[in-house]
Amino acid sequence: RYPLAPTDFALFNPNTRTCPTFRTRRDNEISAKMYQRAGVLWQEERENQTEENPWGVSFQLMFMMNTDSGLFRTRDQLESDGWEMHGNIFTQADQTYLPLYEAKLFHQYDHRFATFEGVSTHDLVNGNARPLTPEERADPEAVVVPRYWVPVNEVIQRTTVTRERERERERDSSTPAAGSQLALRDVTNSTNERTGILAMIPTYGLGHTGSIILVGGSVSESSRPRQTNELQSVRSFQGLV
Repeated sequence: RYPLAPTDFALFNPNTRTCPTFRTRRDNEISAKMYQRAGVLWQEERENQTEENPWGVSFQLMFMMNTDSGLFRTRDQLESDGWEMHGNIFTQADQTYLPLYEAKLFHQYDHRFATFEGVSTHDLVNGNARPLTPEERADPEAVVVPRYWVPVNEVIQRTTVTRERERERERDSSTPAAGSQLALRDVTNSTNERTGILAMIPTYGLGHTGSIILVGGSVSESSRPRQTNELQSVRSFQGLV
């Protein structure tokens, strides 16, 4: 057991003032030193508290797994309609379907953490991905195979909206656009060694179990998907895998 003062609630959770969770007093002490030195990522404005966002950070939720499900296609659906898969991207004529990443498919600094390739029908239906094997990790051509794919134009639309919003914000900011893009797993627990699980992932679709973090600006032009012809689209995204 350990005591927490009102100032501790404000230190650890200044936006919500909810109760922080620590397994031990030592965890509490270490966290307090970290927050006292570095502060929080984004302190929201509230009564007697000004907004502080030194990194110029913003978050983007791309696809809701329930309300956006009408856009999703499975591998069986696409293959039965004559689409061909190159790596983990489906193409047909000048059209492209991109993988829909879920948070379970990436981990800390690892955009190839898990895959649905080769799992049973039961695991596929229940969303149980398997970790990539050491042999797969050693293969630079190995890719993450998701449960669903989404149209490339939907990914472009969502990244474009975010990019324009960030550019508008940058006009009133002295912070230059860094163009960095990170994916964050939205769910963790107090037993994890890291409570923030982040990785650089390809510019594919991302379900709501993860969020895109934009730091100091928008998605970089070089990583944004381009919808042209089949070959150019495949080459563009294979370079991000």
